[in-house]
Amino acid sequence: MNFADGFVLALTIIFLAYFAYATPIIMVGVWRYKKHGFAAEEPGEDWDPPNVSILIPVKNEDRVVGRLLEAITKLDYPRENLEVVVVEDGSKDRTLEICNNFSRQYPWIKVFHRDTSIGKGDALNFGFAKSRGEVIATFDADDIPEPMAITKALRYFNDPEVGAVHGYHRTLNLQESIVARLAAYETFLYRLANDGKYALKLFSDVPPLRRWDSGTRTRSWRTRSSRSGSPERAFRPSWPRWRAGRRCLQRSRAY
Repeated sequence: MNFADGFVLALTIIFLAYFAYATPIIMVGVWRYKKHGFAAEEPGEDWDPPNVSILIPVKNEDRVVGRLLEAITKLDYPRENLEVVVVEDGSKDRTLEICNNFSRQYPWIKVFHRDTSIGKGDALNFGFAKSRGEVIATFDADDIPEPMAITKALRYFNDPEVGAVHGYHRTLNLQESIVARLAAYETFLYRLANDGKYALKLFSDVPPLRRWDSGTRTRSWRTRSSRSGSPERAFRPSWPRWRAGRRCLQRSRAY
């Protein structure tokens, strides 16, 4: 057997192994989807609104950051309980100008400019240190959160055992190209697989994101999207109950 034949054989074995693993999971996801649809768990009632800080790290995002900030101004959430912390991380385009324009119009949108970018993780840590909310949310510059996104996510935290809530995303330009449609189909399949994993208890416990000197912990809500939709799934942590402290609604993407 030459190298090419061995390489093809190895790829075939890997593909068949993954197919054997993934197919039952996806089938369970399909069954759950037909029975319940997505987000079978019903969230609790609305909270008395906690203070929420939205962290937005941005760099060279002048084409989309204005769209995001405009959507955030339309969030159905009390303004006295909301702050937006934009960390402008050394952009070379009009990103800082656009963010400052929103900040002048909406005082609860705070913009922090950094001349040197150390990376998105460092920008998030910087914004976290500047924030004051009990709950921390993050969005990427190309997100468009729906008006009820924050409110719906917070309801899941009525359950003291819930450690994280993540949303799902929808493709905005579904009808514009075959690539967009393929991306939407891939996302749907991914959601089916996640639903199957959840039903089969294949997810690991969510570890604490940060431990404070006082012993408090954070909560996480992760959203991945071009348009952040309703929260899809609640995760439970390995520790028994949350202590009073700041929690975190989180989304992650590299610059």
